Amino acid sequence: VVVEIGYIVAALRVLGVHREKMELAFSVLEPVTLGWLRWLMYYLVVIGVGMVLIEIGRVMGLFTVQSKSYVVLLFEIGAIYFVALGGLRQPVIFTRSMGQLLENAESELTTNTEPVKTGGTYSKSGLGDEALQAGWQRLQDLLIEQKPYLKNDLNLSDLGGLLSMSIHDTSRIINSCSGQNFYELINHYRVEEAKQVLLVPDNRRRKMLDIGLEVGFNSQSNFYAQFKKHVGMTPKQFQTENLVS
Repeated sequence: VVVEIGYIVAALRVLGVHREKMELAFSVLEPVTLGWLRWLMYYLVVIGVGMVLIEIGRVMGLFTVQSKSYVVLLFEIGAIYFVALGGLRQPVIFTRSMGQLLENAESELTTNTEPVKTGGTYSKSGLGDEALQAGWQRLQDLLIEQKPYLKNDLNLSDLGGLLSMSIHDTSRIINSCSGQNFYELINHYRVEEAKQVLLVPDNRRRKMLDIGLEVGFNSQSNFYAQFKKHVGMTPKQFQTENLVS
């Protein structure tokens, strides 16, 4: 059990780093974060602890060999459920294009993140201070005018292409000038767009899922989670409190 828990802790750390990489390159994480695998790790902990308790109970006469077999069978069915629900439905993520994005994210995570002072301001990028600020202004103008965040599968490579910039420079501009990663920045703009849509009287009776999809989210749960994170209330609460009858 100790070895199993040690393995699970190491696996969870790897999954945590994987999520950090995804946030640097993708605006929607559900298909690529391997969240089902994280829950499987937690479930394995439950199995390990459960097996120890069952064995103790058997020694104390609380479990028979037959009842222990039934419990073990239930544990095995649960593990199969996780693999079937998560693993078999997991989209392919290690494609060539994703590999390039992950390689850039790996570079970002391993680069020293302490800002270097240049010309009275701080920069984390190899770009000069003026180029950094100019790139940030271009990015803001692009997000406001073209609204690429409405595309629910937008990734860092797509955004860099619209700016005619490399993935690396685009990522550095976002991280240095916004204080956010790509995922946080794009979802911030999606939430702001959603706020505007929610305040239109004609949208009072629209489904929240429809509004979420319209502004770039890929599910109602993600829409609600991000909206509450940025605004402090659900989309429906925001609409009710701010839309005049």
